[in-house]
Amino acid sequence: MKKILTIGIMLLFIGTTISSATEINVVEQSKVVTLGGNILYVGGNGTGNYSKIQDAINDSENGDTVFVYDDSAPYYENLNVNKSITLIGENKESTIIDGNIVDKIVVNIFADNVILSDFTIQKFGDYNFSDNNSIISIQSDYNIISNNILTGNTSRGIYISSSFVYGYEYNNISDNIIIGSIGIGIYGDYCNYTTIRNNSISNLGVAISLGWTLNTNIIGNTINGCDFGIDLILTENTYIFGNIITNNDVFGIVSWFGSYNDTIILNTISYNSEGIFIINSHNGEIIKNNFIENDYNANFYISIWLMFIDMSFFGFQSFLPKIHWDGNYWDDLKFQSYFITGFISFFGFNAVIREGILGRIGIMPKNWINIDWHPAQEPYEIPMA
Repeated sequence: MKKILTIGIMLLFIGTTISSATEINVVEQSKVVTLGGNILYVGGNGTGNYSKIQDAINDSENGDTVFVYDDSAPYYENLNVNKSITLIGENKESTIIDGNIVDKIVVNIFADNVILSDFTIQKFGDYNFSDNNSIISIQSDYNIISNNILTGNTSRGIYISSSFVYGYEYNNISDNIIIGSIGIGIYGDYCNYTTIRNNSISNLGVAISLGWTLNTNIIGNTINGCDFGIDLILTENTYIFGNIITNNDVFGIVSWFGSYNDTIILNTISYNSEGIFIINSHNGEIIKNNFIENDYNANFYISIWLMFIDMSFFGFQSFLPKIHWDGNYWDDLKFQSYFITGFISFFGFNAVIREGILGRIGIMPKNWINIDWHPAQEPYEIPMA
C-alpha cells in the first residue's frame, strides 16, 4: 500500500564503537555509556544456544549482548526488550525477525541504552494504521537503531512512542533501509534530541514525520518515491542537512503550524511535486539547497488567524513569519534574485486544504512573496554526512 496521504501527522550525533565481542562503547553527545557483559547466542549449533531470541533476552542482564545467527532464520517472534542490552544479528540481509502476530509490534524497546542492529525486521499481514502495527517501537531513551532493513505491510517502520506528558529523547536511528508498504518510515512525537542519519527510505506514504520536538537532526538521508518526504509540525531547532529528497509525489519537505527556528541547509530537493511548502513557520533558515526539476520549487502559506493563535500560545512576536531564504540554487532562476510566492489569508486554512494538499500548490492564489536575494548560480555538491 504505497500511496498513503498522511496529512499533518501530528536530531547530537551518536557514534558507536564495537571494541570486542564482550564490550560495546556508546558515545552520545557528552554522555558516555559503557556496556560490557556476557554474550548469549541464538540459533546456530553451539552448545547451550537459544532457539528463541526472546528467551535469550529474558535471561540476559543489563550490559549483555544477544548475538543472533542467521542459519536459524527467520525467527517468528514479537520481542519485548526490557534490558539495556545489545541485540545484534549475524547479517542484516539474512538474519530475519518476522513479527507474525497480528496487531502487535515486532520489536518493542522499553529499556534505555539498547543497541539494535544488523537484522531484517519485517511485518506482513492485514494492513491497519495503528500504533500496534509498527515494526519497531521505542519507549525509552538513548537507544541506537542501526544497519537494519525494515519492510512489510504496516503502519510505521520506527515509532518513537510518547504521550502528552512524557516523550523519549536522545535516540539515534542511522544507516537503516526502510522500504515496503509502510505508512510512515520514522515517526515520533515529543522525541527531543533525536538523530535520524544516513537512512534510505523509499516508496512509503511519509518518510519521516516529527511533531512537537526540540533539537532534532535529520542528516544525510536518501528519501525517494514517497508521498511526503519530511513532514514537520510544531518543531523547534530542527536541523535538516545533506539529505537527498527526490521523486516524492506531494511534498519534499513540509513544515506545518508554527515550526520555529528550523534550519534546512545543503539538501538536494529534486523531482518532487512541491519541493518545500512552509505553513505558518517562524525564524527558520532555508539556505544553500539545490532545487532541481520540482513541479513547484517552493511555496508558503500564512493564516493571520493561526498566527494569532501561535502568538498567544507560543509567544511569537510577529504576524508575518520570518523565513530566511538565501543562497539556494534554483533551476528556474530568471533574475538576480529569486521570488518565492505564497498566500496570506486572514482566517482559515481552507485555501491550503483545497488547493494545496493534493499536490496542486502551483495554482494556489498568490498574494505575497519571500525573496532569496543571493541565489547560487550552480548547484552545490552535497557533502557526505
